[in-house]
Amino acid sequence: MPADPNFFCVDLCRAVGEKLPGTATRVDVWLLLENTRPWGFDAFPESDLSPDVKAHLGAHLKAIPNSRMQFIKQSSRTTAAHTFYVAIANDSAPHLYKFQLDGYEGLLGLDIAAIVSGEAFYDSFRSDERVIICCTNAKRDRSCARYGLPMVDALTKAAQGSDVSVWQTTHIGGHRFAATLSCLPHGLTYGYLEPADAATIVEDYRASRITLEHYRGRSCYDEAVQAAEYYLYQQANDHDMGAFRLLETQPLEGDRWLVRFQSLNDGVHSVEVARVLSDFEIYKSSADAEKTRVPEYRYVTHELVET
Repeated sequence: MPADPNFFCVDLCRAVGEKLPGTATRVDVWLLLENTRPWGFDAFPESDLSPDVKAHLGAHLKAIPNSRMQFIKQSSRTTAAHTFYVAIANDSAPHLYKFQLDGYEGLLGLDIAAIVSGEAFYDSFRSDERVIICCTNAKRDRSCARYGLPMVDALTKAAQGSDVSVWQTTHIGGHRFAATLSCLPHGLTYGYLEPADAATIVEDYRASRITLEHYRGRSCYDEAVQAAEYYLYQQANDHDMGAFRLLETQPLEGDRWLVRFQSLNDGVHSVEVARVLSDFEIYKSSADAEKTRVPEYRYVTHELVET
């Protein structure tokens, strides 16, 4: 463990310049449950939700591929109701469901698998709201509280009066990139954020643009695809988050991938990326005992085949 109790892993990662592309946690289905009780290191299993509710949610998490449970809260909220979101993050038709529960036992009446599969019974709960969740879980890593809490305050002010809701949340992966957040239902994940970036993040998300400077990746993609998408946006100089649609991923020799995207405007883009180990060492968490090298994705080539 670093000797300084005030050490923050994010500070070292920023200093050495660890790259963001390809670092978002793979999540296709996000479950967001309002819970204002203190959050532990493993917030969901350590929570005081009833065994029945935990079992119900846990069964759905196990059955739904690439699903993830998040606790959320807003310091300004005083209502006794609990908000529950189900966000379907994909690159073709991302969408959000919103429920207001009188108590957590109300979750037992929700068929989350049916919600995810798009059963018409739940259509009335579809929401056009856009949600930003920013990790502030100090029990997981103190970097998230140090950078996340000021970021939430700035985001809340920037989003005031808009269709964007800002929430604190539990661990979303990558606290060494704090402040880190996800924009849902689209699954856009960002890192190395400061309060000064809040207005841009909110404005870009409302305008359906990628804030490329801080972009880690789209959560519905695997890491190599996340990186390829980042470099495609960079090469094409187009920040419209709906500009490209994943077609296929072709693994190549030597930790390389060729990823093809369909453009809505000019044809098929092929992007090749390579995964290499960093030439520096970092602490992945502020409490880690040893430094480690980490994988990074680097741009190789980009080709456009016009149609």
